[in-house]
Amino acid sequence: MCPIAVVICAYSDERREQLGAAIGSVLNQRLRPERVVVVIDHNERLLRAIRASFPEVGAVANEGTQGLSGARNTGVRACASTDVIAFLDDDAVAEPDWLERLASHYADPAVVGVGGGVLPIWQSDRPSWFPEECQWVVGCSYRVSPWDCGPFAIPSVATCLSVDRYSKSSVAFAKVWAEVARTRLAARKRSYVFACTGIIPIR
Repeated sequence: MCPIAVVICAYSDERREQLGAAIGSVLNQRLRPERVVVVIDHNERLLRAIRASFPEVGAVANEGTQGLSGARNTGVRACASTDVIAFLDDDAVAEPDWLERLASHYADPAVVGVGGGVLPIWQSDRPSWFPEECQWVVGCSYRVSPWDCGPFAIPSVATCLSVDRYSKSSVAFAKVWAEVARTRLAARKRSYVFACTGIIPIR
């Protein structure tokens, strides 16, 4: 399987516990990542804390504009030697076979990105009045999302990106791509695949 680097972007001290869980879930993958980079978005105190708590990962400061796009571009540059980069939100927990399942699809040269379903982790019981159709409100997959593995048009839950096949052509994350490529709360086992039908230049 192809080597994968993982980038986690974070900015909030209030989510430090969730960030620790996200990092732990990546370090415990069955397919070990080639590199784990945690990009801290303009929060020096959080950067120092992560460096002290997780010396085995690369904790770096966002070198770009404050926000997710700048942080992810910083992460891509930090993983320049790796063709495939997976992104995980700081409040997400990846299942142990997350990277293994994502990596398996890159045998097809037409695949430029792979994503997976996202399930909520409720702090208490799921509200009885909250339907699955509305899980998009909390950034998760919902009832009409595609659950079968195969090509899809809108990668709203994409969690993995092939730098060699896509990002080097388009140079950097645009704000819209940063939103498209996010994952939140918990990664589900199933994967989605999307193929590149054209490159939109980012200016």
